[in-house]
Amino acid sequence: MRIAPPAACLATTLICLSTVLGHQLPDAQIEKLLVGKWQHTDSPTKAFTEYRDDGTFVGDGSIEQLGELVKIRVWGRWKIEDGAVVEVIDKCQPAGIPIGTTLYDSVLQLNAKTFRYRTEQGIERAKTRLLD
Repeated sequence: MRIAPPAACLATTLICLSTVLGHQLPDAQIEKLLVGKWQHTDSPTKAFTEYRDDGTFVGDGSIEQLGELVKIRVWGRWKIEDGAVVEVIDKCQPAGIPIGTTLYDSVLQLNAKTFRYRTEQGIERAKTRLLD
């Protein structure tokens, strides 16, 4: 019996590991993991999004408008499509985001604690799950 040299074993292990790590989660698994309340970790102000299991979401945060910080709340619908979270804005108070605006965020990493994604503009962002 011939034993493979350590370098060959390491190369095979690394190829298998990168395939597993690079594998995109199935849409159904993304949908299940996403439900809950998340804090945006890369926002200059506190911002939160709650994804509900009925396919709706609520987002709370602040935006700078004319030099002042204004609280904003958005409501909408979400779904998972080809590894991306698709959000459609149904309501925004105060008015600032047009109704019907659709956002596509490609899931890069999602687990019980962390949600990393890439926006349509190519910006990588992250959210951390909040425990109830």
